[in-house]
Amino acid sequence: MYAARVSIEQVEFVAAAVQDERQLDGAWHLELLAESEEASMALRLVLDREGTVEEGELILTRENADELGVIEPGAMADELDPLELELAAELGGRAAALTLVQRDDGDFDLLLELGAAQ
Repeated sequence: MYAARVSIEQVEFVAAAVQDERQLDGAWHLELLAESEEASMALRLVLDREGTVEEGELILTRENADELGVIEPGAMADELDPLELELAAELGGRAAALTLVQRDDGDFDLLLELGAAQ
């Protein structure tokens, strides 16, 4: 899916859910906060009952500067329980890919890959 993208930077995170709610219509609202030695990130997702991303955004903070990103809608979760998801995004004028895998303890492993500036 991301074969054509050339990654120039990777940041790994362990994230905790600060919001994890199922709505009456089956939508799943998920908000994660993560920190690494290099950066911190907030990720907000809304998935429908089948696991398709309806909307999402992320904020990456590095060196006291925030970069706002938008998740491309339409990605489908590989698994819902535990959640496994690959996302495409645009972050501060750069193409980005995000891999999200839920751990047995409920936290999430996140891998953010940033491409060259567009």
